[in-house]
Amino acid sequence: MSNNDQAKKLRDIAAKLRMSRFDTRRDSNVKRVAITSGKGGVGKSSFSLNLGIVLSKMNKKVLLIDADINLGNIDILLGVVPGKTLRDVVNENAKLEEILIKGPEGLTILPASSGDLELLKKGESVRETIEKQLTELELKFEFILVDTGAGIGSDVIDFALNSDEIIVITTTEPTAFTDAYAVVKTITSEKERSDISIMVNLVTDEKEAKEVYDRISMVSSHFLQKDVRFCGFMRRDGNVLNAIRNQTPFFIQNDRTPASRDIWNIAIEMIKRYKTLKKDNNSESMFGKILK
Repeated sequence: MSNNDQAKKLRDIAAKLRMSRFDTRRDSNVKRVAITSGKGGVGKSSFSLNLGIVLSKMNKKVLLIDADINLGNIDILLGVVPGKTLRDVVNENAKLEEILIKGPEGLTILPASSGDLELLKKGESVRETIEKQLTELELKFEFILVDTGAGIGSDVIDFALNSDEIIVITTTEPTAFTDAYAVVKTITSEKERSDISIMVNLVTDEKEAKEVYDRISMVSSHFLQKDVRFCGFMRRDGNVLNAIRNQTPFFIQNDRTPASRDIWNIAIEMIKRYKTLKKDNNSESMFGKILK
């Protein structure tokens, strides 16, 4: 065995030992969904927040994690100032439960500390702290939505790989399409059997959304031998921009506009997939899956 092979084996063993302390429950029905995008400005955080609200309104217990540890902005979209953030968990030994925020419709939010470079420097430490306590928090929730940063940084990919489903947000813009494909490619290269969905934002209608999805699906299938799911679309809606300006979730501001109806449909389909997952293969915690 070469030195490189031995080193890799030792790293794998160390990783398993480190993660084993997180694998505290094997009867969880929680579904963890990472919501990401190849580039910023495609509506990822607004989508994450409003999806969490809609699922909560459907009587699901939902935890939304603002996992963009550099530019977290869920609190800004809500117009709230967190008393404590992840920084307190890392630097002051605060518990995750102490920093949770109650949002509309009973949604629970774990806020990030926007622009805190100290958290970035402690990336692995932050993830381990979150993962350990999140395993305990899972007992209380049915859905955990993880609003990651944009791009293909290591922290984004880690959250994506450790989720049951990854939703990649894109728009009709060529740069958004290209970057979304880059996310699919990176995740697939790390975990071939990952469950990836595409949500197309800021479209005129379903036809336009399907055209964007079909392009991503075609190149993913051809070049990566990877099938990606179409999980829905959101139409251009003036109510969304007004809601952001008012620091109010657009579904709360008006639940009858096009974007609100679209995200309601996305939530319905997600619950259907969740029921299938519960029945077929969700008998252990996410961290149990990591050990495999």
